[in-house]
Amino acid sequence: MQIVIEKGRKAEGDRVIRLTAYNEKVSLAEILQILNVIFKAEEECYPKPQFQGSCMLMKAILEIYSGIPLEKVLVNYGLDRKASKTVVIEKLDSEPQSEVKASSIKLHEVLEK
Repeated sequence: MQIVIEKGRKAEGDRVIRLTAYNEKVSLAEILQILNVIFKAEEECYPKPQFQGSCMLMKAILEIYSGIPLEKVLVNYGLDRKASKTVVIEKLDSEPQSEVKASSIKLHEVLEK
């Protein structure tokens, strides 16, 4: 898995995350790393006390945790248009895929040589 953090356009400390997973599982540690970057970027773009900063993101997370449907939370926070290129595929009835070791060579690495 590769997580690339780039400078965003909203403010000086804004950050954009590019995630390339090669069909690998995303761990909770990786999700927390990503959230850490997003929380910090939200504070830079929407500083307190004038704005809610990362509190708004935390509120959205708590709403999902509380059982409010994701689609409704996305609409409430004006994020429904940003999720349009996300494709979610649930494979709950199939067998787990075999793990691919992080040290294995990826196709793009072979093609670049």
